[in-house]
Amino acid sequence: MLSIICVYNKRNVLKDRLLKSLHSQNYNDYEEILVDSVEHRFSSASEALNYGGNLAKGDYLIFLHQDIVLDDENVLSKVADYCDKNTFGCAGVAGFTVKNSKRLNFYSNIVHGDQKKEIADDVQTINQVMEVYSLDECVLIIPKNVFEQYKFRYLGKTWHMYALDYALQMQDSNQSILVFPITLWHCSDGKSFNLNYFDAVKVLCERSRGQHQKIYTIWGEWPTNSLLINLKTIYRKTRYRLRGY
Repeated sequence: MLSIICVYNKRNVLKDRLLKSLHSQNYNDYEEILVDSVEHRFSSASEALNYGGNLAKGDYLIFLHQDIVLDDENVLSKVADYCDKNTFGCAGVAGFTVKNSKRLNFYSNIVHGDQKKEIADDVQTINQVMEVYSLDECVLIIPKNVFEQYKFRYLGKTWHMYALDYALQMQDSNQSILVFPITLWHCSDGKSFNLNYFDAVKVLCERSRGQHQKIYTIWGEWPTNSLLINLKTIYRKTRYRLRGY
């Protein structure tokens, strides 16, 4: 059984996007766990996701954003099949590898926004399961036995970076991180970014010190050295305020 877990803050978006498409799937061996983040007043993603995950009874926990649309009635059956045929610590529908310190390779079949555009021009579509460095947070799939051992860790009062933090936990425990070749629609306009992102990166770098000399996000390379990460976060916050990137 699959546990579909959604932490939401807009009931109309949840109903019109995720639930409408979920209820049209031809696969019905799943449970819904819907967590109202406004009502429950969670201060962080880790708190909200662990709350939902702890309620799950399925073999695989699927954490989805409220604005995900399962465009194909066979999406869940495909996900279940990939889960059964692969051994992994966590999986998703979009992710990236690190070819070298200057280049990331992105993999995904999803589309996003009102116009159903590809994530970016440099994203490679795939027709097979790919092993990656980290995952996009719109869909995160975790086997229940893995989740029971590894929870989402607190990164401060933030809703950023939880997928990368979980991927790093899997790397450190020698478990695979996979992208499934699943096509779906993420309706997000991609405007959820804020300066809190850099605070979460800093916490994650501090936590990773000792296991990793550097970590990678879609915004590049980040040193775990205390002095260097402090300087870089100050610089990136300043640049973002001045230039918007």
